[in-house]
Amino acid sequence: MRRHLLLAAGTLAAVAAVPAAASAGTVSFSKEALGRLTYTAAPGERNAITTSVATAATLRLTDTNPITIAPSAAATCRRIGPGDVHCTRGHFAAVALLARDGKDLVRPAGEPRTVVDAGPGDDRIELGRAPNRSRTEVQGGDGIDEATYDKSTMSITFDRAGSGGRGPLRDEDRLAADVEVLTGSALGDRLTGTPANEVFRPGGGDDVVSGGGGRDRFEMGAAPDGADRITGTGGFEVVSYALRTAPIRATVNGGGADDGAAGEGDELVRVGGVEGGRAADTITVAPHPPVLVAGRPALGGAPALTPAPGSFQLKGGPGDDAITGGAGADTLDGGPGRDALVSGAGDDHVAAKDGEPDAVECGDGPRDTFTRDAADTALAGCELDFAQLTAPAERIVIGRAAVSPGSHAARAATPLRVRVSWRHPRSWKRLRYVALRVRQDGLAVGGVLIAPRVRLLQGQGAVVLDPRASTLRRGGRTVAATLVVRLDPSLAGTRLTADLVAVDRAGRTQEERDVARIRVA
Repeated sequence: MRRHLLLAAGTLAAVAAVPAAASAGTVSFSKEALGRLTYTAAPGERNAITTSVATAATLRLTDTNPITIAPSAAATCRRIGPGDVHCTRGHFAAVALLARDGKDLVRPAGEPRTVVDAGPGDDRIELGRAPNRSRTEVQGGDGIDEATYDKSTMSITFDRAGSGGRGPLRDEDRLAADVEVLTGSALGDRLTGTPANEVFRPGGGDDVVSGGGGRDRFEMGAAPDGADRITGTGGFEVVSYALRTAPIRATVNGGGADDGAAGEGDELVRVGGVEGGRAADTITVAPHPPVLVAGRPALGGAPALTPAPGSFQLKGGPGDDAITGGAGADTLDGGPGRDALVSGAGDDHVAAKDGEPDAVECGDGPRDTFTRDAADTALAGCELDFAQLTAPAERIVIGRAAVSPGSHAARAATPLRVRVSWRHPRSWKRLRYVALRVRQDGLAVGGVLIAPRVRLLQGQGAVVLDPRASTLRRGGRTVAATLVVRLDPSLAGTRLTADLVAVDRAGRTQEERDVARIRVA
């Protein structure tokens, strides 16, 4: 049997708070709307509030803290124990549970119709526990609040946008937008999100989970838990296997139902990123088929797979991971371990600074950047990150640098003209880029990237380039550029030094320090 739930993210019915006793929660009764029973927890306490259908005529209310019966509820409820009250169901048609502040647990029976106001704090609301029909509305409040069906004995169909259907029990649970986390049952569920930023924890079973367009997270369990299909909207959704201790393989947006642990059978569709776990994971952006014209590949020959477009966040965890990017502007982060990180054709960022030797290779994007350790000696093909850009201790010569004039008197925010050239021993085409790096007190504050192969001049940091006034020339063995830049006003009154750094297509780096000095007025 499948339990179907209809959810709405709109405003829930307001519930008037009843003053609570100093050291105990209070149960009260009002005659409005066919009668409403309200339980208000005492402030400053951590509560575990439960309602259950004791008999056809009795609703049981319990809390780990004492419960006081207000005079208004004296004819409706009787005290069984310090935190145990029985109330006659025929006197009221609705229940309100106000947990107030603290990290609370609320377990509503959902019958009669119930409103839960979890209040401030990271709260947990357990739904779908009772065998009866559930009609519960949940407000989260401040903090990270979770609505969970992990105690349900039936699978769940849950649409946070309010478009879900009803099953044999005709449940009508609703969640407000400030309930951030939705956890499914141990069976095969169907969970659907809204455009808000939400967290989904599918649980066991073969689940079908769809994001609604926000920055959603799909948090998979610590162990294989079914063949789940996770569908995003091509935006910022991230699937996380961070709790896993065994290796996972994930092909983002392709490859069929073969993601997760060996034999798990997850499928990731139109998501924006993947996080690995604590073992040696393999995370890849799927290739996509070529464009076909009249049934034939547009460029002729046999169909070939090309990197997928779009931007992805690919993150490993502890362990020796292998991560491969696609054609978009991706972020690759291997985490701790000896990782292999290969970016694609877009303007990627590769994060390899983890204290361990990694193998990194960047693609053809002209603006790839990276952070790295000195141990990452295999790094090749990546472009510029001025804060990390250093040459190896052993001097490598891949050409001759020149900067003129060698001394500058400049004014902040005023055009400054600098001529830069680099002569390679064989051909300018062997240069991947030349970088003019500007330092203040030894720290990089900005610079200019010169990528001759793609005719790119790009200012970074506190050095603002005027691309219209600047020129780039390539020919023979030499790359030469006339750079017109403005220094950020924050540099007024400082003394700067400039370095010139070149990287060839093999990834070898030559650094010429203190090639120019700049006094900024």
